[in-house]
Parts: sequence; structure tokens; C-alpha cells
Amino acid sequence: MKDNNIVHLGKILKESREQQNITLEKMALKTRIKMDHLINLEDEHFEKLPPKIFIKGIISKYCDICGLDKKEMLKQFDNYLIESAGSNNKYNKLFTEHKKIYPKWNLSKIFLIFFAIVVACFILWQVFNLLLPPKIELMYPGGDLTSDTSSVEIIGKVLRAKEFTINDQIINFDHDGVFNYVLALEPGLNIITIKAKNNSGKSSQIIRNVIYNK
Repeated sequence: MKDNNIVHLGKILKESREQQNITLEKMALKTRIKMDHLINLEDEHFEKLPPKIFIKGIISKYCDICGLDKKEMLKQFDNYLIESAGSNNKYNKLFTEHKKIYPKWNLSKIFLIFFAIVVACFILWQVFNLLLPPKIELMYPGGDLTSDTSSVEIIGKVLRAKEFTINDQIINFDHDGVFNYVLALEPGLNIITIKAKNNSGKSSQIIRNVIYNK
């Protein structure tokens, strides 16, 4: 039950609308607000309406159309809510404004999010390594060459490789992929096959021809 000392906003809005000979249908068209909302407002069923700011919007449109004092009516509405909230809990939601509940950030949540990002990046990196073939960056020899020494030093870097070989000989490389290997040469033409293979079986290779003039 509403307190008789409280101004009946719905009644005022309804009487003002009727004095202007405006039906609910016309008011709905003018305000572009559903008729059910208008009826609930005039009947003061605020608990059936959207957030408080929406109700204030309807009241403002009523005032503009019916020539009421907008500032005074909105003030009366705020007073109405304060009085009603003290005696009826069903109006309490009008003060909450349907506020979004944002998560409370703390160190544990931040750590979990950071950990999840790291794991996701690691997985993406592994997938990336599987999709792409290994890469061989050969610094020396930069191309085919002729040598008068019995060996040639092969220097370079390999990326995304699980296995690395030179002429089918497994060659070690450091954590950055850098390798350095001295290959003995036979007199005449030496075909050097440098090959890398990744976990998915994809491979890359570079071939160098070295002629050893003994």
C-alpha cells in the first residue's frame, strides 16, 4: 500500500495525459515506448519496469508532451523512491540501476590469467613449429667453392629443427640453433647435403658443391 503522504506520480502523469486528450496509444507512438511500460508507470508498478534511468526517461517525455515541470517531477520521483524503499523491499532494485557486476581483481586471478596466456602462447608456438618446415641459415660456405685444403668448416644456424645432419651425419647445435662442423674433403668433387627435420617430419635442405684440388 502506498503512503498517502507521498505524491502519486502515476496519477499525475495519467491525469495530465488525459487533460491533453492523449490516449495511451498516441502516447506510445509519441514516446516510442511500449504501452505496457506506460500503463505500469501510470499504475506505479515500478518494479515491473526497467532500470530507474529508463523510468526517468519516460517521465521526461511525459513532461515534454503534457507541459509539466520536468525538474520538479523528477525530483518528486526520487523522493518517491526514497520513501517507498523504506517500507517496501520490492522497490530496492530501482536503486541498483541493474548495475553490472564487475569481477574483483586480485593477484591470484591476475596470475591465472597470465599463466593461461603463457600456456596459450606456448601451444600456438608449438603448432607454428609443426606447421612450418625447419629453416637453415648457412653462413659458410655461402655457395659452391673450390678449396686447396683437405677440410671445410660449415657454419650456420638452424631453426625449428629436431634433427640436423650433414651428409647423413647427425650434427649437434646449441639452444640458439647455431652449429659449427668441420667436414673432411675427398680429392675432386664433394657434394655436401645439409638437412634439417622437425617433429612433424617436415624437412629442409641445402646442397653445396666443394671441389678439393689436392
